[in-house]
Amino acid sequence: MTGTPPADTALTAQLSPPRRSRSTRLYFVASLILSAILLVLVVRGIDWAELVAGLRAARSGELGAAFALVSLSFFVRGLRWGILLSAQRTVAPGTLFWATATGYLGNYSLPARAGEFIRSLALAQKTAINASYVLATALTERIFDALTLVIISAAALSTLSDVPETLVIATRTMAVVGLVGVLGVLIAPRLEPLVEWVLDRLRLPAHLHSRLHSVAAQFLLGMHACQHTRRALGFAALTALVWSVDAVMAVMGGQALGLPLTLAESLVLLAMLGLSSAIPSTPGYIGVFQFVAVVVLTRYDYSREEALAYILTYQAISYLAALLYGLIGIWQLNARQFLSGRRRAGGD
Repeated sequence: MTGTPPADTALTAQLSPPRRSRSTRLYFVASLILSAILLVLVVRGIDWAELVAGLRAARSGELGAAFALVSLSFFVRGLRWGILLSAQRTVAPGTLFWATATGYLGNYSLPARAGEFIRSLALAQKTAINASYVLATALTERIFDALTLVIISAAALSTLSDVPETLVIATRTMAVVGLVGVLGVLIAPRLEPLVEWVLDRLRLPAHLHSRLHSVAAQFLLGMHACQHTRRALGFAALTALVWSVDAVMAVMGGQALGLPLTLAESLVLLAMLGLSSAIPSTPGYIGVFQFVAVVVLTRYDYSREEALAYILTYQAISYLAALLYGLIGIWQLNARQFLSGRRRAGGD
């Protein structure tokens, strides 16, 4: 590629790393406090010797297999995203993989799931697809993932004889959020006349009106990508494959530590981890993921030490994959300029 692809400059500015505002600082402080409280609750009374012994006993063969499955999950997630993007342009599987990995690296290292914005802008810059459109497809993907997690958790929680009230409340809350999100995705493409009406009433300068209308139109078009029957079926099939791969990876992580985690147990854990990622937390979900793992796995008669050793291993594998592939992805997509807060001004 030569020169700067004509990605939507208005959205590009919005997706660039924001300046540290008061609200951002408050969010970070609240996340830090919550994560610290949950972490204290998790480690209180832990037998550290047993925990360390469990981690040392991890088998390298199963760990390697789990890492390979995480890699496969990134690849399949990229292909699934590509189905939505194909409504405007077909994107090479390699580009989708690197963008997906870059997004995970951003989610693990930055607050407020910033990786979703990073992967969207990185792919828009690389492919010249409108950034508003790309972001809409990424958000659509996450909305349907949230609904999938609710369905998985509702089914998997039926395997528990004593379901904690916190898990029930979390599932019900996310069910409402997920359904509202899906309705929004289905209705949004029909709102362009309303958006135009609102913009007309704002009496904006002609150039600003044109720019905002273009951004809104592309965003709504991205929301419409999943409403094509063939794309919807392909998206659903790859969604099932994504979560199947993730569940097998979770089981493999348990086997590495000698924990006989079943597929149903892994699905419950993955669903709760996915739902918990929506609450404010520090980068890497420190404290939050540990708390969820201990709450869920102790219900299946695993010790607190086993649960903590498991989630630390699970996170280490996931973070290693995101770090390795994400750093390569930043280079492959030439994404360094906006990750450091600078927008591209010249050619590649």
